Amino acid sequence: MSAAKHLYVLFTMDVECPGEGSKDAGFNDWALGGNAVRGYARTLAAEGWPVTFFVVPEAARHYRDLLKEVEAQGAELALHVHPQDLGYSEYLGAYGLEEQAEILSSAMATWREALDARPYSFRPGNFSANDSTFPALESLGFRQGCVSAPERRMPSLRSVWTTALKDPHFANRANRLLPGDSGFLEVPLTVDWESMIWGGITPLDLRVEAVDARSHSFTIDKNLRRMQNEKVSPMALVPVTHNYFDYSSAIDFRAITLCGIIEHIKRLADHYDLEVIGTTMCGFRKSCFDQEE
Repeated sequence: MSAAKHLYVLFTMDVECPGEGSKDAGFNDWALGGNAVRGYARTLAAEGWPVTFFVVPEAARHYRDLLKEVEAQGAELALHVHPQDLGYSEYLGAYGLEEQAEILSSAMATWREALDARPYSFRPGNFSANDSTFPALESLGFRQGCVSAPERRMPSLRSVWTTALKDPHFANRANRLLPGDSGFLEVPLTVDWESMIWGGITPLDLRVEAVDARSHSFTIDKNLRRMQNEKVSPMALVPVTHNYFDYSSAIDFRAITLCGIIEHIKRLADHYDLEVIGTTMCGFRKSCFDQEE
């Protein structure tokens, strides 16, 4: 089967701190957050699909043993940052190049100390970014990530991605909305660019907790049709969730939704004659881009 017939699926989870530990936390129980990580990894491992966990620094400290465990089983551990957790007043996309590099360096130092390694993939909290973000990431040695949420229009979160590219590309050092020749590979979040929610400020994305599995199937199908029609290569889907839900419980609605999404991906891939390859951010780059460098 040719590379054009491969569908890469990059399941991701943002690993936050509960309660007061994080600016945007949606839960208040460390144990629940750990069960979410463990259950999500286990469900996807049953398909042979690894997970990329984007982890905030304090969660890296608290969940160290669990994170090292899932990493040993094939997961990638990546950096996730909410500047407010580090004492800053604004979202990442409000800062210039030097300030962003400072924020990211500080977060990376804590993360590295906790996990005895450095991250090479990155996602900002709320997909908050500006034209300085990709240069800042590249300057710090990050190689890939999921920074963009195409068509998101949330200036209050400093997260504006109107007309952003929907498919993997190397970032542009001057304009986050254009492809470029930087060393940073951007792998956008998968969205339904025509279904705007929350009063029209952001598209429905492939976020497990957003809607039920059947509704997500339309987003998956629409993207597969678009990618085939546009002859996109490599083809990639990037789902997202958070460690707010008990993915270790078979009766949790989000766990049920996750299983439904998996089945819809397999069903639709078969319909379009695509071979599904589950991978991480780092694995995706190695498979599809590093061999070309």
